Amino acid sequence: MKKLSRLVTSLTALALIAVMVSACGGPAEEAPPPTPQPSPTPPPIPTDVPVTEDDAQPTPPSADSSEQPADQPISPVPSGSPDAGAIVYTSTRGGGLGLHLLAENGAYSAPIPLQGVDHATWPDVSPDGQRIVFAAVEATVGMPSAGIYVVSLTGGEAERIIAGDGTHPRWSPDGTQIAYTCNGGTDICRANADGSGAANLTQGSSATDAYPDWTADGRIVFMSDRDAPDGVARDIYVMDADGGNVRNLTANPADDAYPAVSPDGTKIAFTSDRDTGIGSSDIYVLELDTTIIRRVTVDDLWNQTPQWAPDNTTILFAAPDASGSVNLYSIGERAISATQLTRSPAEDGGLRLGHAWLPFPIDLDQQTRQREPDVSLQVRLPQGSTSQVERILFAVNDAGCSGCMESGIYIVDANGENLERLPVEGLYPVWASDFRRMAFVADGELFIANADGSNPVQVTHAFMNLGAIDWDRSGNKVVAECSPYGEPDLCLIDVRTGAVTNLGASLMPGEGTRAPYWWGDDIVVGTQIFNQAGELIDSLPGVGRVSADGRRLATIIDRQAAITNVDGSDPTTLTNGPATKGYPVWSPSMDRLLYTVAPGDGGLYLNVARVDGSYAFRLVPGAIAAGPATVPESLETFYGYSWGD
Repeated sequence: MKKLSRLVTSLTALALIAVMVSACGGPAEEAPPPTPQPSPTPPPIPTDVPVTEDDAQPTPPSADSSEQPADQPISPVPSGSPDAGAIVYTSTRGGGLGLHLLAENGAYSAPIPLQGVDHATWPDVSPDGQRIVFAAVEATVGMPSAGIYVVSLTGGEAERIIAGDGTHPRWSPDGTQIAYTCNGGTDICRANADGSGAANLTQGSSATDAYPDWTADGRIVFMSDRDAPDGVARDIYVMDADGGNVRNLTANPADDAYPAVSPDGTKIAFTSDRDTGIGSSDIYVLELDTTIIRRVTVDDLWNQTPQWAPDNTTILFAAPDASGSVNLYSIGERAISATQLTRSPAEDGGLRLGHAWLPFPIDLDQQTRQREPDVSLQVRLPQGSTSQVERILFAVNDAGCSGCMESGIYIVDANGENLERLPVEGLYPVWASDFRRMAFVADGELFIANADGSNPVQVTHAFMNLGAIDWDRSGNKVVAECSPYGEPDLCLIDVRTGAVTNLGASLMPGEGTRAPYWWGDDIVVGTQIFNQAGELIDSLPGVGRVSADGRRLATIIDRQAAITNVDGSDPTTLTNGPATKGYPVWSPSMDRLLYTVAPGDGGLYLNVARVDGSYAFRLVPGAIAAGPATVPESLETFYGYSWGD
């Protein structure tokens, strides 16, 4: 298994790198970590749950709907729950500055509805997980204007607790006080949780003091330029809750900023340009008991505003890209690389907007019940489209089906909204990689059209009797099931010239799925992997689709949608309804599957499920084809669908 062997070799190499890094140490400042102790006391600061699927479940409402009263308390769930973690962040999605709730794995995001205030920034979640404190600002400049507000985690009417100037609010560990930046962004203030008793803690200083956070013992960490002769390079400081006993914790000529104290109080994450120079920054961790400083991120990003996850080891941060978009990332403090959580052309978190991790696990579906995500990835849109969600192409064949939708090719948002029939007839539609074109089969020939179905052009005239197709990443080749001589065959088609290359009937399986697809530059049919010369180069442990990263296989196990490692190990069943599932296809973000459902009512339906097993729903209400009354045959009923890549 050459391809699988290459993957295993790569993963092994990464593991060896991790071991080597651990053995050899990181930056010069790093020393071996202290042996972890159970339930550590904060040191002094130095002087698979499957969803119960209802195959008749209707399409969920849109993400704009509000299904839960704002005052309904949020209950914690066990940390092993599928959607156990969540992040609150501010985003410019939708054109304003609004609060959003993000699954900690980046799987989906949903807006938090607010009333009584616009332009919410710098959210922080109370220690009991029930409230969000945030600053209301002018959207154009990102500076304080309206004051500091508190709102339920579920959204609703926001209460202003501090009028006027204030930003970067942070709850104290006991939830009774709030520290925040005040006086035009130059001082640290503290107030009771209801806004009373406000006091400026640093007004005697001429320095710029900002971005406070609380230590476990009730002191305040902040950044300041008070020891920088040039007023540029900042350091991380700590002071008592009354503003006394100010101490410099980093004392470095570089710019150290944006401190965040770990939940257990033992560490401070911050940003610094000490190893990169002005213009970029990385995330560092200061261990308070040893004063050791470790570099966490090593990349070309301008990493900003770290925040800790409840596990005390994972750090959330933001970073802009070359286009100006800001996205959220997470990284283990001793990990090799970060995981990108959002892929939006908008601004998600960061220096101007802010983000925070919930202090304990919750059941996200309490917040987003019946909401499919608003999009957690950058989407290349079909030509002329204004949609900000992924769109799915699928075909309907109503021959012999009394309850089917009308035959044709359809497009629909990945949350089931905006269903549209396109002005073309055919089967097996697939997106081009640029999302500006689609390919489909009509009367056994290959056609290319614009993404909206306009200007269809016939590519082949070879009477190849084409079946299921897939379009390669270059946009130049289509692999297709064909039957030029009445027997299933495999063909390559050059979409530029219409030339057809017959790869041989021997490549097609005798039974089971014959729908070919591209895996990189190779072709998968059933369990076999071929190169473009038709040579068998490897095999898979089961029929299904390999994920884009080559690590997992979406498949059917005992009539249920499931995923395994690419070598077949660690199988996880995602559904458990009585109906038979078939033909799973990955979403571009690899967090969801699209698959067929044959409930035995005479129809075949399309469902979507999260790969964590926490959510499944019917994409469109109607059947897409006649379905068998008994189920294994549903695996042979396939008319094509495509989830953009």
